[in-house]
Amino acid sequence: MSQADDPFKNLDEMMAPGPDLSPGAAPPDSDGLGIPPVSTAPEEELAPAKPPRPTLRERLRQIDIFTVMLGLSLLAIIIAVIVLAIELSRYQWDTSARSARQSVMAGRPPAVEVFRSV
Repeated sequence: MSQADDPFKNLDEMMAPGPDLSPGAAPPDSDGLGIPPVSTAPEEELAPAKPPRPTLRERLRQIDIFTVMLGLSLLAIIIAVIVLAIELSRYQWDTSARSARQSVMAGRPPAVEVFRSV
C-alpha cells in the first residue's frame, strides 16, 4: 500500500482519527509543534464589544469628493432620462420618423424653419 518510512505517503497515519477538537472536549496536549493549548474562556471575554453605529451626520462627514461627483453624475443622468421622456411624449412615442418619410415620398422638403437676418 504505502511505504512506512515515507511520512507523506503513509495513508495509515493520514486516515487515523485525530484529536477531538469539538467545543466541549478537553484541549489536546502540545505535540511538539510549539502550538500552545487553547484556553477555555467564556465567550463574553473573547468577543469585543460592538462600537456604537455612527450617526447620519458622522457618515456624511466622511464622504469624499469622488462620492459627490458620482452622485452628481447620477442626478444628471436621471434628469436626462426625464427630459428625453418628455420629448418623446411630445411625438406620441413615435420613433420611426413617419412624418419625415411621408414628406420625402411626396417630393417636398421637410418643414424646416429658416432664420433670416433682417
